Amino acid sequence: MWKQFQLKKQGIQSNILGKGDKPKNATALENILKNVTYSGAVIQFGRFTLVLIADIVFIAAIIEMKNNWRAGFSSDQGTNLVTSGIYQRSRNPAFLGFDLLYIGCSLAYLNFLNLVITVVAVILFHLQIQGEEQFLTDTFKEEYADYKIQVRRYI
Repeated sequence: MWKQFQLKKQGIQSNILGKGDKPKNATALENILKNVTYSGAVIQFGRFTLVLIADIVFIAAIIEMKNNWRAGFSSDQGTNLVTSGIYQRSRNPAFLGFDLLYIGCSLAYLNFLNLVITVVAVILFHLQIQGEEQFLTDTFKEEYADYKIQVRRYI
């Protein structure tokens, strides 16, 4: 891009992909090339944005949980049902953050192994959510049942 700006200052048009008098197949090929070239930057920005959103969602979930934060669940420790903040929009924002993080990283470093790891992680997180939701149903009964009606599992 820097070179294009330098040439433009000299009155030289350097980006002539898909422009000018040339055969239709050459113009079509150049237009495809131009779109593929620019779409790479857009996709890269999308990946970065997805990972950033994942981090924000996860951090917001941790902050809102305060002392109720647990990795896993156990009836041995008393907790409160958190329904405020980001938990007004999602019953599982921390897991949503994890899912988005795995998906964003998988897209950023696209290969078969990352794709498999991401799919397995998302499935395992979903199974963990189901276990936690059963625990919350048993623990908070009507309060959690009402919350489930009002707020979606993910988004």
